[in-house]
Amino acid sequence: MNHKKGISRADRPAERDQRIRELRELGATYQQIRATLGLTAREIDSVLGEAATLASDGHSQSEIARRIGLPRSTVQRMFASTAQLRPTARMNLAAGLAVDMYGLQLDVLALFLNMDLPHVYELAKQLRKAGVVRALFDQPPGPKWLVPTSSTAATHLGWVPATTWSPPPKDAGHYRAVAQARVMLAGTDLDAWISERRLRHEAEIEARDRRGRRTGSIGHIHDGRFHGVVDGTYGWWAVEVELSSKSPSNMDKALRGAIWTARDARLIGLLYLFSTSEVADNVLAAVDRLPPQLAELDMQLVLRDFDRDWASFTTHRHAIRTSRSADSGPLTPTTSRKDLP
Repeated sequence: MNHKKGISRADRPAERDQRIRELRELGATYQQIRATLGLTAREIDSVLGEAATLASDGHSQSEIARRIGLPRSTVQRMFASTAQLRPTARMNLAAGLAVDMYGLQLDVLALFLNMDLPHVYELAKQLRKAGVVRALFDQPPGPKWLVPTSSTAATHLGWVPATTWSPPPKDAGHYRAVAQARVMLAGTDLDAWISERRLRHEAEIEARDRRGRRTGSIGHIHDGRFHGVVDGTYGWWAVEVELSSKSPSNMDKALRGAIWTARDARLIGLLYLFSTSEVADNVLAAVDRLPPQLAELDMQLVLRDFDRDWASFTTHRHAIRTSRSADSGPLTPTTSRKDLP
């Protein structure tokens, strides 16, 4: 399978906000972002929300200035017209990500937002106080889950969910792993990821339209789709995350369904992320059993080790955070779209 054809590029999010997030993730201070993009500190914080979060935590203006990399006088002017800025942009981003993924564990949300876990807990308190999310879920065991209210989900999705979602004990690990895959593959670029939740909703609408004329089955639903680069190939990819072995028949059905659906959606390829050597053997055996009409499709099929990629990603992210400095001066902009580690 080796797809040669390109597809139309999806619209990108607002360039300014995206560049602010990219530069901050690369280690730029607020002062460096100001010098690079010609923005005010308040405009930058309306996107990042770090100064507002630190203020809500009770930090002094001197401490805020030190942490975000701005002169103290600039921070004083930021707060001059209001006693406290609300991190509206960050709250909306966190809520939107959680809605898209049904819910998010706080440690994964911290990686999405590039925040320390204590600050994510504070953000969760603000969201709870505003009625955006439900009380944190501490079951199944592990990091707590942030789950939006039904009204929040309806606002972000554009439709009212049929059920109120809660972390399912049996499948919580899978929901977490798909969110981790999104962090690695698309980050907070909302236009670079189409969630399983949205794909399922669209498939259900199409199935209802077909009912009475032919089958009403919704078919295979990918764990997500993303716009990015895998092994040097750029475009829209389907992604599947496999954490446990299946019977040969079930594995064949899952892999073949994912490939057919990717072909029908005219995607450039399918990225299959697997966990453990046992699951790898399970997936590879299914690849070997692909019928000729699937094996010969003009489309990419890439198999990757999920655990290895996640370890590489988190190590790289930790290195960036620990190497941040408060040196002033313009930072030369660079693109942040990268292949997987």
